[in-house]
Amino acid sequence: MQDNSYSEMCKWKDPVPSWFNCSWVADGKFTYAVYNNGISGAGVTMYREVGYVSAIGGCVSRHEFVRLANNYSPHSSKWDC
Repeated sequence: MQDNSYSEMCKWKDPVPSWFNCSWVADGKFTYAVYNNGISGAGVTMYREVGYVSAIGGCVSRHEFVRLANNYSPHSSKWDC
């Protein structure tokens, strides 16, 4: 079940080599959760570092909501799984 208690959100439809264009990530806030709202069926891989370095966990499937530890933020992501 998706939890909308946190209202700050950034959206991307293409691979993102850096999440720092999202203001709250750039401000050092941590990511509470990720949700794949894709329409293509592709999954998303999240990475701890910019430039697709150090994958976090497994593939986030289409329409999957994943809570994170809330002590870090992914800093890049790719639609590649």
